[in-house]
Amino acid sequence: MKRLYGTGTLVFKEGESGLVAYVILSGEVGLIKDAPRGPVVLTVLGKGEVFGEIGVLTRDPRNVSARARTELVVEVVPCSEFLH
Repeated sequence: MKRLYGTGTLVFKEGESGLVAYVILSGEVGLIKDAPRGPVVLTVLGKGEVFGEIGVLTRDPRNVSARARTELVVEVVPCSEFLH
């Protein structure tokens, strides 16, 4: 299922359950870690890259937040499809 996120929109928040992964079809997403002095951007991902897969594989809560840095179009891959 494709999903569109506007610039600055939160895709998921650190601590949420990770039931889906995302494949970037266009745009950029920043992976952000909460820190005592404020949020830190760990990396920026673009077209063709996958994010959110760690939560799907480990079933642990998200260890980072993801926020669209530009208009972002992703393919949402549910846990059941990702693991096949």
